[in-house]
Amino acid sequence: MTHSFPLSKLAVCIKQVPVAAAVEFDELRGTIQREGVPSEVSSFDVRALLGALLFRHKEAPDARLAVYTMGPPQAVEALRYCLALGADEAFHLCDRAFAGSDTLATARALSDVLRRQRPDIAFFGRNSTDSETGHVGAQVAELLGWPQITAIQELHLLGPGRVSAVRQIDEGMELVQAELPVIITAAEDFAEERYPSKEEREQVRGRRVVQISLAELDVPSRDRYGFSGSPTMVDGIRVVSEPARRGILLENEDLATQLRIFQEFLASAPKGVESRSQKPLPAPSVGETPDARILVVTEMLGRELRPVSLELLGKAAWLGTTMSAQVEAFVMGPNASSQVPTLAAHGASVAHVMEGRGLVLGTEELTHVLSRLIAQREPRIVVFPSTSASRDVAPRVAARLDAGLTSDCVDLEIDESGTLVQHKAAFGDNAVALIRSRTLPEMATVRPGMLEAAAPDWSRRAAVMRVDPNGLPRARTSILERIVTEDQAVRSLESDETVIGVGMGIGSVSNISVVERLAKHLGAGIGATRKVADAGWLPRQCQVGLSGRAVSPEMYIALGVRGAYEHIVGMRRSGIVIAVNNDPDAMIFDHADLGIVQDCMAFITRLLEPEPLDVAAVQFGR
Repeated sequence: MTHSFPLSKLAVCIKQVPVAAAVEFDELRGTIQREGVPSEVSSFDVRALLGALLFRHKEAPDARLAVYTMGPPQAVEALRYCLALGADEAFHLCDRAFAGSDTLATARALSDVLRRQRPDIAFFGRNSTDSETGHVGAQVAELLGWPQITAIQELHLLGPGRVSAVRQIDEGMELVQAELPVIITAAEDFAEERYPSKEEREQVRGRRVVQISLAELDVPSRDRYGFSGSPTMVDGIRVVSEPARRGILLENEDLATQLRIFQEFLASAPKGVESRSQKPLPAPSVGETPDARILVVTEMLGRELRPVSLELLGKAAWLGTTMSAQVEAFVMGPNASSQVPTLAAHGASVAHVMEGRGLVLGTEELTHVLSRLIAQREPRIVVFPSTSASRDVAPRVAARLDAGLTSDCVDLEIDESGTLVQHKAAFGDNAVALIRSRTLPEMATVRPGMLEAAAPDWSRRAAVMRVDPNGLPRARTSILERIVTEDQAVRSLESDETVIGVGMGIGSVSNISVVERLAKHLGAGIGATRKVADAGWLPRQCQVGLSGRAVSPEMYIALGVRGAYEHIVGMRRSGIVIAVNNDPDAMIFDHADLGIVQDCMAFITRLLEPEPLDVAAVQFGR
């Protein structure tokens, strides 16, 4: 539908990245070998561009669409790729002064050029496929003072100055509306993948790409860009080796024999699985005047704290012992006060409580609250869970405070100098970058399921400090509807001890119900390959892989999974991997402890009928 209030400008910001599967690492030097590695436009950015083109075609046909990137001279090829896909103009921020920029320094440069260009909507990919941060869109929104809608899969004009979008969240979907101008980040479902034809590439070969230097941005200081303006720095790279697998393949055995060996294998499995027993909390190490504070931003799921919140509190308590720091927690929700005993039992000495009937804060309002709290308490470290909500808020808080932020950390530690070392997975979990902040507070988001919650000590108490819900900025986004999945196996995927991965090899969507029966019997979560999510057999929130979730269960059972690189990187941290596939050459068997060449549904049916095999009892010794 074409509206009578045409938009005039659309912008898409893209990043050229190395092809993840081709990247190699120098373990001795702790660096990435980029020479000779082909580059491409980050896949989420391509989806953002294709979705923006479709949006223009349907709802803003008179708008000009420009694509922007910041990068070295060769990034011009990424822009020409976007021109071939249908962009009208291309702008290249290219200056030696931009070299070494982290996400915040990049966001500053992009926000400067967008402020001059004044688009109605600026599109970004949800995150890049190399560093996998997802900060830049939200940080540009904060620096411009615009609202944002992230991880969208649909976008529509509502009326003069407003858009609506369907966005993905951890628990399902939200229908959101926002005022213009707005920052949009695209999820994988925003547009179908498409590649430019040879003819389209030839047509743009000589097209002009506008070069923009730092001097042309007319900024007051060069110190806010490039390496000197970056609040974070990479201190090294550690190569992540996939755990050695036993590589047993049952190819010629009949089904009965395969099932027997499967049972025997499960019976021996606990010997090779790392124990998940909780260690106790350290004793509080500070008095009334702590040397430092660590602030943990917790989240609620329904009427309870998310498990990742307890994991962060446990880690913060142990970090606190090395720096004489007091652990403080922020909790928000209608019944937030009821969570104070749990926060205290898991390590918090102070609980900052914000509650009220029907209290729901959007990204901008929560950014305001947390920025104000951080300014008041001056914590040395601030940690967030890496959830859809915190991935929206944390980058904006960091941009407002001019602070460094590392996202999706898999671990945190304090080094000999007392600096927080943030372990961030990159390049599809093939490497871990060791990142340090050069500003305070040191900020990080941490993946669920990566840390262990400490055993609670219910004798501990926390001081309660009330957070005033008044004086918030006017909301420019609002949630019109929230659709929450009822499938708990989806909602708790990162913390499940057993995960069943579903591939197209199960045959059809009608077989999902059988897999769900097996998952219920095992108490397992259900993951999916990208193709299964693309086909709509399972929700996108189930997707495990480079563009989905990363899981680290004690056991991963891959059913009909081919074993493409994109999927393997999301489950490679699993303790034990069992794969069932009727193709003896399936790549998944190269990553499995036990491979069973068998029709998936025949195998599952035999497990469940006539009497289900008590796999759970065998596996965990119950």
